[in-house]
Amino acid sequence: MKRKLLLVLLACAMLSSCGVKNIGNTGVKTSGENGIHIKNGDSEVSIGKDGINAKNGDSEAKIGKDGIVAKNGDSEANVSKDGVKVQNGLDLEGEDPETKEKRKNNVFLDEDKIFEMEIKENSLDKDDIKDWEIKLDKESQTYTVKYNALHHRHENERDAVTGQLLKGMTSPTSR
Repeated sequence: MKRKLLLVLLACAMLSSCGVKNIGNTGVKTSGENGIHIKNGDSEVSIGKDGINAKNGDSEAKIGKDGIVAKNGDSEANVSKDGVKVQNGLDLEGEDPETKEKRKNNVFLDEDKIFEMEIKENSLDKDDIKDWEIKLDKESQTYTVKYNALHHRHENERDAVTGQLLKGMTSPTSR
């Protein structure tokens, strides 16, 4: 009984996560020897001998004898007796293999690229930037830039491989 209740609760959670709130007049529910099938718009859930399947658009979740599989577009996560697999061009830490290789080999962004990134991120012109300072920390693979632009002092810490902002601070300067 507890197992059936758990399966029903799990199916409800999957329905909810796929966007099915209530079957209502527009939804279709069928049951038979193949199990229970609920469809509402582009969302559907099936509970049967193969396990529980939930779909909504290009998202899909399956719980069955092979484990748990969740797909969204071209991303996929798979939990089975063999372990956890994530396939989407990114690893579990969220970096693509190319960036991971650059990080391993300490391939950092060059100063010109960093300068261009700061200009673009803050919608500045090259002439707007004064007192440019940059400090690279190879151990933590970060860099810090400090500069004045348009009566503001900028201090940003970024990942030295990807340029992703880690910490940023802007404060007014006296005229």
